[in-house]
Amino acid sequence: MKGEGKALGAYRTIGEVSEWLGVGSHVLRSWERHFSELRKVKRVSGRRYYSEKDCEFLRYVHGKLSHEGYSLRGVKVLLKDGGEEEGVRGGDGVGLLLSKDMRDRILKLRKRLVLV
Repeated sequence: MKGEGKALGAYRTIGEVSEWLGVGSHVLRSWERHFSELRKVKRVSGRRYYSEKDCEFLRYVHGKLSHEGYSLRGVKVLLKDGGEEEGVRGGDGVGLLLSKDMRDRILKLRKRLVLV
């Protein structure tokens, strides 16, 4: 992460966190609106700073959204349920928050791909 030379527990700027996660700063600002768990500090100048705890939370959210296929709503449900993934994802790995029609289409496509 940019700013690696900072002391442990030092606050990171939105630019540093953005670069570390590989997402735009506009994405982080959007996540701030969606997740009340983020406790960023905003200076009088308007510059945002994130604590180490916020950075870890953002890394968790990024992983769920980018690598595990969750939607923002799915991550919110997951957090609300205390991390019980069965409440958000089915045993087949397809998110339960999809419409039934979309879920059925995805499962059919998955079966076709397995046959190929």
